[in-house]
Amino acid sequence: MALFTDGEPLDVSKLNSMAAKIDELNATLAMLTKSAGNNANRIPAIPIVQTGHIVVNIDAAGTKAEPIAYSPELFNGNVPKIVASPRSNLKSKQYVSVSVIGLTTTPQIVVTTNDKLTNFRIDWIAVYIQQ
Repeated sequence: MALFTDGEPLDVSKLNSMAAKIDELNATLAMLTKSAGNNANRIPAIPIVQTGHIVVNIDAAGTKAEPIAYSPELFNGNVPKIVASPRSNLKSKQYVSVSVIGLTTTPQIVVTTNDKLTNFRIDWIAVYIQQ
């Protein structure tokens, strides 16, 4: 629906009405932005997330590194934060340490254990906040 028709002279009341509607819209947008967080300079962000898992087998106590098969193209060349967590059950007095290395090159999950691991599952999540 057009506010003005072609060739119509400018109508001050229509211009004032349009300005009032613009002010109302700006006030609504400001309120929505403020309710989204306390920071008035908030920049919209989109989380990019990929998840997966690896299965590790270690024949005896020791350490093993396994590559993480994530998609770098999904993150547009940015380096995501990666977290890994063991998901399999441990035996009594068994410990497992899980860490992530090589984030800027070739990400790997490093597993250290004091006992043999068979089909030990480790879940991982990679997250990058795109602004």
